[in-house]
Amino acid sequence: MKSASLQYANALADIVLKQGAAEPAAKQLEGFGAAYEESAELRTFLASPAVSVEAKHEVLEKIAKRLGQVRLSVISCS
Repeated sequence: MKSASLQYANALADIVLKQGAAEPAAKQLEGFGAAYEESAELRTFLASPAVSVEAKHEVLEKIAKRLGQVRLSVISCS
């Protein structure tokens, strides 16, 4: 059985490849990985059960905008 993270990674790869967005998506993921690695505050914030999912989502949206968010159409890949 695949881990949940591997299943999400495979699904993301399938979508970005089908939509021809592999390079921009890879750059965004690399940028997020760097931000996550460099910021103990971000890691603590995202790991905290005291922070709501909505608050975490807002922060992730802001980070994605700064990194040049890749828009994917998940519905069209069904």
